[in-house]
Amino acid sequence: LLRIGLIAGRFFAADKASRDTAGLTGEWRYALDSSNQLSMNGQHARYRFVNVAQTSEDYDQSTLGAGWMHAFAGGKSMLVMNANTGAERDTNGRTDGRKRYNTLRLAGQSALTDKVGAFISVGATVGKFDKLNSNFLLLRKDKLFDATLGASIQVFKVWSLRPQLSYMKSLSNVPFYQFDKTDVSLNL
Repeated sequence: LLRIGLIAGRFFAADKASRDTAGLTGEWRYALDSSNQLSMNGQHARYRFVNVAQTSEDYDQSTLGAGWMHAFAGGKSMLVMNANTGAERDTNGRTDGRKRYNTLRLAGQSALTDKVGAFISVGATVGKFDKLNSNFLLLRKDKLFDATLGASIQVFKVWSLRPQLSYMKSLSNVPFYQFDKTDVSLNL
C-alpha cells in the first residue's frame, strides 16, 4: 500500500494567525503476514511565520521513518514501533540554526469489548541545533518525552467518547525551552 498526501494549515495563537504550513507526505506499507506489517514514511514541510517579527524562525522540515506493527489476540490488539530521523533547515537566519533530530515511539491499543478500546503511546525525541544561540551562548540541545493514555467508548452507532490523558516533558540545556505539560481531554 502506498499513500501520498498534501499538508496545508494555519496555526493560530491568541486568535491571531501565527504560522502557515505546506508540504508533502508519503507512506509505504508491506504486510509480512497476517500479524506483522512494515512501513516507511517521509515528509517534507515548510513552516512560515505570519508575523514579520517572527519570520527569522521560518524553517523547512524533512523526516524519514520506519515502523513495525504486530497484531495479536485475533486482531483485537496491536503494538506499534516507529523510528524517525530528520532535519529542520533554517531558511531565514533562525537563532539556533539547523536542527537534526531522532524520534522513537512505542504504542499499543486493544479492544476491551465490542464498544470499548484502550490505547497508550510513549515517545522520545532528541534534537541538536548547529548554531551558537547568541542569546544564551550555547549550542542548543533538546530532549522531548511524551506519554498518552486513553480510551474510546462507542456511545451510539457513529458517535464515540474519547477520554485522554497526555503528559509532555521538554528538557534543554537552554532553560527557556524546558517545560512540563499535562493535558486532560474528552472528545466526542
